[in-house]
Amino acid sequence: MSLYVYAVLRGTAAGENGPPADSVSIVQCGGIEAAVRPTTDAPAVDAEGLRAHDAVVRRLHAQAAAVLPMRFGAMVRDEAALRSWVDTARPILDQGLDLVAGREQMAIRIYGEVAEATAEDRHDVEQRGTRYLMTRRAASMPPELVPAMETLRARLSPLIHSERVERHATPPLIVTVRHLVARGAGDAYRAAIEGDLPGFERLTRQVSGPWPPYAFTPEELS
Repeated sequence: MSLYVYAVLRGTAAGENGPPADSVSIVQCGGIEAAVRPTTDAPAVDAEGLRAHDAVVRRLHAQAAAVLPMRFGAMVRDEAALRSWVDTARPILDQGLDLVAGREQMAIRIYGEVAEATAEDRHDVEQRGTRYLMTRRAASMPPELVPAMETLRARLSPLIHSERVERHATPPLIVTVRHLVARGAGDAYRAAIEGDLPGFERLTRQVSGPWPPYAFTPEELS
């Protein structure tokens, strides 16, 4: 029977809140933990499956000091294969867990009208993964967004520890900015960017979070 992997963790306190979900267990892998569930089949990629996955990851995030969510559908053959993978990826896992320890994710979606995405951009959206797009869109930020991004970073700089930017080719959504902040900083984050902001005269924004740090799982693991 295979193992479905929800996340790798450090510093779990499962005894305080109970198990993260029925049939989910924590496997010790030499200082790194993995939350897994035995399964015989890959999960269906649908709304119900995604919600169930997120519910487990959120519960884990409430119980552990550091959580790196795995991509939906991540599976290994058995515990031996899991431990072998952890040993191979340990430097990357340790670095990622250090980054997210005591932190959570906030997100800002920015909507408006900018220059239309090129045919190359649209092809990238269809053919490439989210991680690739985060890097590529950041490098090709439309000039209409530069003042808004400068405002966000100036207002939020005391709170953010890391940033991921994903540009979209699906108007009116232009860009999603994800920030890693200290746990419990969500209210301060929202307050810092309330009201009228320079650079947003023709743009709107939607803030969401806090979330487990999905966007900050190292690229090599997603």
